[in-house]
Amino acid sequence: VFFRIKDLARARYAVDDFRACVTNLVLTQLRSEIGQLTLDQTFAARERLNQKLLEEANAVAAGWGIDVTRIEVRDIHPSPEIVSSMEMQMAAERKKRAAILQSEGEKAALINAAEGRREATVLGARGEQERLQMEARGLADSLDRIAASLEG
Repeated sequence: VFFRIKDLARARYAVDDFRACVTNLVLTQLRSEIGQLTLDQTFAARERLNQKLLEEANAVAAGWGIDVTRIEVRDIHPSPEIVSSMEMQMAAERKKRAAILQSEGEKAALINAAEGRREATVLGARGEQERLQMEARGLADSLDRIAASLEG
């Protein structure tokens, strides 16, 4: 936390220890802001978090004659329970992605098999159609020859 004193009298008499007050103010606001974020957002939104803390700290510290110039959240050290929770969440995400990929693969295989069966059925039907047409032409030719021999 970086700040400067704009009004020495207010900084000295408005609060007992302006350094401790500014630090406590920022820590309280930090806890409040982090409590509103998801775990993933906490690590990704540092710049936005710094800006929000700066705005809120200045709103209060101005009454103490202090101008907070910069707040920088450098490291966030989650507790072992949160680290364990994050690891479990990542493992669950990996399992979920693996299950989705597997099901998409199975779906593609079923679709391919169904398309193969459909194509085989269509080709079989076309073959049968061509066989019946050739058989009908042959029968028609035979009947024409028989009719021609009876006439002649």
